[in-house]
Amino acid sequence: MNRSDAGENDRRLILLTESQGLVDVVAKGARKSGSRLAGGSEPMVLAEFTWAEGRARSFVQHVKPVTSFPGLRQNYDRMMGGIAWCDSVRSFLPFGAPADEIFALSVRILRTLEEERDVVPVLAWGFARLLMEDGLAPDWLVCAVTGEALAKTPVAFDFAVGGPVENPELASGQVEWVDFEVLVGLMRIGELEEPPLKFRHGVVSLNLLRMVMEYHTDRKCVALRSLISDLRSSG
Repeated sequence: MNRSDAGENDRRLILLTESQGLVDVVAKGARKSGSRLAGGSEPMVLAEFTWAEGRARSFVQHVKPVTSFPGLRQNYDRMMGGIAWCDSVRSFLPFGAPADEIFALSVRILRTLEEERDVVPVLAWGFARLLMEDGLAPDWLVCAVTGEALAKTPVAFDFAVGGPVENPELASGQVEWVDFEVLVGLMRIGELEEPPLKFRHGVVSLNLLRMVMEYHTDRKCVALRSLISDLRSSG
């Protein structure tokens, strides 16, 4: 999910595993020419890892790459979409907690992004499912304070109460104003079994999902922020 340099020749890796969730390991010598750990220590690589626990660190012993999702690396938008997904999941999940469903979702997202498709619907679907898997998905069409169905637009989304509020006077914290249609789209996309080919209000929806994740984790999804900025600039 993430790679950074460590020492002169090593790499520090954040892995997403099924049984242990996020794991922090060191691949010693991975930056050396011809290292057997080099290929498996690249970002967005699906591989089988074995590692040994040290006093302060865990050290990779063996890597067997399965796929590097080559289709992602043939297109800038798809590559940036994959990076945004991995960086956001790394920021969202805790270390050491089982994450078999999130692991399967991540593999599916990266495989889907390999296809020649718009990255926005894929990521919006993925992040909506991610919030659902973690029990943090709002009831998009119901006032989080009164429990009544929303009936007008625009709607104030209150992050402190965990959902939209029909009357802004009921808001108790940070608020983002959104059109009712955006919330309808987020409700529908989360119910789909696979990412749609198109998604209306996609960038606005993706940004709201980002804000929800950042509020719950108190950590910024840096790569996703950058991607959304690029998408807005390109119109």
